[in-house]
Amino acid sequence: MPGLIFSAGHEDEKYSHAVEQLQFDNDYSFRTYHKGIQHTIGANSYPGYPLFEFRSAHGIVLFEGCVYSHSMDSLEESFNGFFTAESWCTDKIQNWVNQADGEFVLMILHQGLQELLILNDRWGRLPVYWFHDGKQLVLSREI
Repeated sequence: MPGLIFSAGHEDEKYSHAVEQLQFDNDYSFRTYHKGIQHTIGANSYPGYPLFEFRSAHGIVLFEGCVYSHSMDSLEESFNGFFTAESWCTDKIQNWVNQADGEFVLMILHQGLQELLILNDRWGRLPVYWFHDGKQLVLSREI
């Protein structure tokens, strides 16, 4: 299944091997959107899969899925209001999620704070799975 992946505390070689296993056929590809000192954010997808990247001066928003009530231009405008240089705009994020009609997962990286917010639509239609073994944390749409 295509989708977003966050991994922290991993060994690069093991991470690369795991990502390779997600390439089900030649149409699939993996893209790294952000690589920090101890974490990586990427996605496995194929051409036409609904996965979008929005970057601003304060962060990155990765959006997987669709929202029926918004155009892509209005999504980018909304996402730019999710954070300032110093903080999250949690009221704006909560209001947007409550009003958005669709199925989606968001990974929002605040670059100044080095914090990641992961959320999905209010009904959780696109599940996010997690693994934690005390050293490594993985959040993914794939099992």
